[in-house]
Amino acid sequence: MRIVWLLLVFMNTIWASNGEDLTTTWVGIVSLIVFVVGYYAVATEENYHINKAKPALFMGTFIFILIGVYNFINNIDPTSLTQSVDH
Repeated sequence: MRIVWLLLVFMNTIWASNGEDLTTTWVGIVSLIVFVVGYYAVATEENYHINKAKPALFMGTFIFILIGVYNFINNIDPTSLTQSVDH
């Protein structure tokens, strides 16, 4: 149940990006894959002997960079991304 809730929260943050629907673009699909792999790494951290913070920080940063690259490639106003960084 927790993973369903986290996926809904994740999808909500993608939908809220500057009025653009990123869920059907390459960045939305890649972000979802990165999130699932990262969440798996967090959930199985004892098996792989890693700290939970490392995959969590990696996936958050990587997804944020992906959305920034997508906005740059498609000439989308970076105001919403800048506000997210400032927040």
